[in-house]
Amino acid sequence: MNAGEPVTGLDADELDALMYSAPYREAGIRFLVIFQAALAHCLQAATPEIGMLQVRYALGLVDESMRDNAARLGITAAGISKGAKQFVRENNLPMPACMKSEEASNHYRDVRNNQLK
Repeated sequence: MNAGEPVTGLDADELDALMYSAPYREAGIRFLVIFQAALAHCLQAATPEIGMLQVRYALGLVDESMRDNAARLGITAAGISKGAKQFVRENNLPMPACMKSEEASNHYRDVRNNQLK
């Protein structure tokens, strides 16, 4: 069996052996850690809806623009981005493609600040 292939035709003992193998166990534990962190983040955010949106951006699970979502909630895109980046940092996750890296954010901030001088 190769990674990503569906698990079919296994009896109960074979399935137990597969589910308790190290890679699946580690992935399951990592999922639970991230899931628990997501719940805590949502409960600590200004509202659970804002917190969930921040988690969704942190995990790269959104199709809508950050600006549109922020306007719908009556907040700024920076409010969503800041919480999403915090979640990424706190959980040692890779920055999703839908968000700028810390380096890019720092560069844009420096350029903006230099223009304001």
